[in-house]
Amino acid sequence: MSETTLTYQEIVSQLKKLQAENKRLRLRPSLNSTDANILEFMDIKRDLAKATLDANNLNDAMAICTRHIKKITNIHSVSFFTSKPNELHIELVDQVGLPKKIMKDLANDNFFDKYYHFLFPNKNVVYFFENIKQNSPIPSDVLKHLSKYKTIFVLPVLQSKNINISVLLLSQKAFENNRFIQVLDQSIQAQLSSSFTRIVMTEVLKSQTLDLEKSIKSRTQSFELMNRELMKQVQTHRQKEQNISEELDLFKSIILQQKDIVLRINTEGQILYSNPQFQSVKMINNGLKENLINYFGNGDFPGLDFINWDFEREIQRVNCEIQLSIPTTEWFNFNFYPIKNKRGMITEIQIVARNVNRIKKLENRLRYQKGMLLNMLNTSEKISFTINKQHLIEFISDNWEKYTGHSSTRTINHKLIDFAHTDDLDHIDSKLEPLYSNSTDSCSFTCKLQYADKTWHSQKADLFSIRDTKGEVLYFVGSLLPVD
Repeated sequence: MSETTLTYQEIVSQLKKLQAENKRLRLRPSLNSTDANILEFMDIKRDLAKATLDANNLNDAMAICTRHIKKITNIHSVSFFTSKPNELHIELVDQVGLPKKIMKDLANDNFFDKYYHFLFPNKNVVYFFENIKQNSPIPSDVLKHLSKYKTIFVLPVLQSKNINISVLLLSQKAFENNRFIQVLDQSIQAQLSSSFTRIVMTEVLKSQTLDLEKSIKSRTQSFELMNRELMKQVQTHRQKEQNISEELDLFKSIILQQKDIVLRINTEGQILYSNPQFQSVKMINNGLKENLINYFGNGDFPGLDFINWDFEREIQRVNCEIQLSIPTTEWFNFNFYPIKNKRGMITEIQIVARNVNRIKKLENRLRYQKGMLLNMLNTSEKISFTINKQHLIEFISDNWEKYTGHSSTRTINHKLIDFAHTDDLDHIDSKLEPLYSNSTDSCSFTCKLQYADKTWHSQKADLFSIRDTKGEVLYFVGSLLPVD
């Protein structure tokens, strides 16, 4: 028997193979048949669905899905990617056949923007051979890494607030948009989304259950402690309430006994609160008794509109002097303060008013006496002046201009020797030095002063130091009297 002659057993074996192949060919007319591919895909999908039931977490599920999806006819690369919404990073969880250049790019977060929009679209995207290079949103360098693939599937399978998952399928075959592609595109995405969502929900439920068990156990164990703490808080609260009540009574007592007038008004002037000191104030103008404006007499009150406008510009206090009738008309110093709510809006105005009528009278008297004194100085033959501790003239009577022609205002902040004859400068310095150095309280000397007609006339100068109660020099007063 020839060496090429088959034995009986070999013939039977080949017959069985041919019968099995013939049966398979009857179900699948050709290897590229759409119906045959769909039948094969549905078997793989069924196995994938069963296998993912055993997955403990998302990473296990992705690894299981990679193994099964790789079995689909003409799918040459399967890759799963995740990205968390608050992180600029894409993680390659599992892959088969993904180009190494893409894996290298993904390891560098600088390429995040480039890959994110490609790998995580809002809906399923399939790129076919005829349009993969024309009008494609895939970045050119990414497309270069995928140059050997003719069909590209990008399927977003999970989009949640914690994580996004997407799968990239690559095929070296130039598929057409037929029924098999539609089934693969939609069915695999739906199956993966369902499986992954189930795992996520299971993990959430497990975590919530565990947290609930811990919470119940902790609450049960700490109930007595919480009860004791609650009783302690109640006691502390009562003590605080007692302290607040005592402080409130104290503040009320202070306001009630306050000699100043204390008021609270709204932004339109209506009186919301007044302490007893306000009860003696009488209305000056006709109008509502509840409106504070009707109690105001003369003064520099600008009006509530201007005060509110100042408060809106973040001014914290407005001060003015206003007359009130108590029952005679007297002057009061008013201070207005803004009261704001939690949103920063001005709702009320706090007012404190102090009687300054006595001070006002003294100011008027001093103003009158000052006027009389200045009149006496200005009509005297003597030129009167004051010098500060820096030896500069601070005040000089108006008759200075009458004699010298120099303006009194322009003379201020000049030294006395600035106006003396140059022949007298050394003499004046020798007389003023002991006075300025505090070794004497007074000095006198003669000097020549140029008059308005450019003639020089001798003057008798007298200077005295004025001191405070501690003996410290405050300033110097002096006079010039013509002697020729």
